[in-house]
Amino acid sequence: DGQLSPSEGSGVDLTVQPNGAVTALRIQPAEDAPDVARSAIEQAFYQAVYRTLPFPETPIGIGAQWTVRQQVTSGITLDQTTTATLTAREGNRLTIDFVVDQKPRSSVWNLEGDSGALNIDRYVMTGTGSMTIELDKPLPVTGTVTVGGEQRYSDPEGTTQWMQTITNRVEWAA
Repeated sequence: DGQLSPSEGSGVDLTVQPNGAVTALRIQPAEDAPDVARSAIEQAFYQAVYRTLPFPETPIGIGAQWTVRQQVTSGITLDQTTTATLTAREGNRLTIDFVVDQKPRSSVWNLEGDSGALNIDRYVMTGTGSMTIELDKPLPVTGTVTVGGEQRYSDPEGTTQWMQTITNRVEWAA
């Protein structure tokens, strides 16, 4: 509804290692961008970057599998494990299929600003995806990943419970 139009002129810088790992993300929203546009841009780039996959340091061929372990923070600190398989290669264009699994690092979620804590009673987040990468580009040129599952929380006294089912989809398109 026009909220993103003033964000024209925004920019982003990525620091990408030779193995494809993004090690820094700097977002520069346009000065006149409304807060909703700034937030949408930040979330879109954050999702696009933390779902990318670095390559192993040793040469690989079609059928190769590797595992990427990384820490992801989205309110809760998560250990994310991604198992990737190289399924196709045409020159510098590679297709990778992958499976994602997230687990909380702790059984307690400490809320921001000393707002208290919640018990993490259940946290199941898994997904699958496929991406096409061109070796001379910092982000995938095409692809999708969908991660979803169920989360259950309770207050420390166990009097209130909260459950949510979430699905998150990231799509790359050139």
